Amino acid sequence: MKGELHKLDVECRMFLGAITSAPKTTTTEFFYADRRVGGLGTFKLTDDADVWTIARATQLLTSRDTTIRAIFREQLLDTITKAFPREHRPSITPVSAFLSGSTETAMYRLRDGLCPITTLWGAARHAARRLKVRVDVSGDWNISIIADDVRFPPAKAVKGLHTAVRRHHTGKFTNVPQQGEVAATLATETNSANFIAKLVSVRTPLNHDDWTLLFQARLESLPLRGRPGPTSTTKKCRRCKDKVETGRHVLNSCTINCQLYTTRHNLVQDELVKVLCLAGLSPTVNKRLPETDIEGHSRRPDIELTLANSRVMVDVTIPYDSKKNIEDAYQRKVVKYQSFGMIKPLIIGSLGFWHPKNDDIRALAGINPKIWAIFRKKARIIAIEQSLNIFRSHISPSPALNHPSDALGNCP
Repeated sequence: MKGELHKLDVECRMFLGAITSAPKTTTTEFFYADRRVGGLGTFKLTDDADVWTIARATQLLTSRDTTIRAIFREQLLDTITKAFPREHRPSITPVSAFLSGSTETAMYRLRDGLCPITTLWGAARHAARRLKVRVDVSGDWNISIIADDVRFPPAKAVKGLHTAVRRHHTGKFTNVPQQGEVAATLATETNSANFIAKLVSVRTPLNHDDWTLLFQARLESLPLRGRPGPTSTTKKCRRCKDKVETGRHVLNSCTINCQLYTTRHNLVQDELVKVLCLAGLSPTVNKRLPETDIEGHSRRPDIELTLANSRVMVDVTIPYDSKKNIEDAYQRKVVKYQSFGMIKPLIIGSLGFWHPKNDDIRALAGINPKIWAIFRKKARIIAIEQSLNIFRSHISPSPALNHPSDALGNCP
């Protein structure tokens, strides 16, 4: 049975991989990780079978029907007793250890031949071992299931175990080199953690082609010369001929795409200005500050406000969605403007990450929470849409830009 389910799992992954255009080298955790970190959020059939096996076994042992409860408790005790060699049968039946799949101390003497996996109790024992969960049974048959240090009753076993399994796959996905880098960044989100999940489950401006590109971009598997694997004889960028052509390079640092980066930046900035105006403020946009810093450099923040007779600056930046890039971008903005007054960077990942400190702007400016939520969603979609357009332009035979001199100004 497990072998058949395993084969079906492989076929399901192949089907989902074809839909998302994920390469064959994609980690299996991508298919089972939480959608809020960019995974597909599906379930392994083998995991699901184990979840339901444990749930049903424990629910039968705690049934409200006293007859059913008594029958199955007696059956379990008899199964455990017979599973031990006669000369090694314990005086106290180790119900918890048995159902938890333990092989420690005296449990190593357990003979699986006398407790085959085809029985409910043998199947539950093996399922608990595979899922690494414990079934705690007290002296009065008070049963609880423990997964990842979270305890829940049999009545909530399915939900609790599903949550634990999903968390397990999500944690493994975020630790995968390269493919899990963006996922690890998205996992740090707090206030708007469900945005990524909703992006592929409710109506949004993104179409199916956008989704497949977005999945590939997060997995660092866009059809570019520098992606992992022997994709091309040369790894150099086809446009700037300088750096390795990776998704990170194309979406954020290729000099040929500089004007497109500026367009992406300005679209987000324009939306923020609208929100600030709705809040009754009078923001100044792209105005050079009259003074200079200690090194003699003048600065021109994206947005300048006066709040309580104090200068507040907001500077927008859209870095690549890795933890290091995000934090480096934030610190660069702080260092660049802190000598001129209060600086509040607005950091949005090129693939949709939202820096938690962005919400400080709403609190400081007194923006209506609902209006801010709409802006947050719109800004993130703008970043994603424009990033995908940058990729399409980059690989197009007739790109939007053909030479660095076409870029207007510096990359934001």
